[in-house]
Amino acid sequence: MAVTNPGARDALRQPKRQPSAASADEPTKAEIMEDIRIGLKQAAAGEGRPAHEAFEELRRKIAGDALSR
Repeated sequence: MAVTNPGARDALRQPKRQPSAASADEPTKAEIMEDIRIGLKQAAAGEGRPAHEAFEELRRKIAGDALSR
């Protein structure tokens, strides 16, 4: 079974949502549920890519950042 990460590609392009007044660091339950709905909708539309591809891209970026220090 392929695991996909439907929002990974677009997450960096989308503006961050404003944090709730309750806690700037933790999303509310409603925000979490909305993010899940968006991810499921994207997955159903065939958007996204396999998680191993997204993780490999992150590894390359992290390795590149480490080499530039």
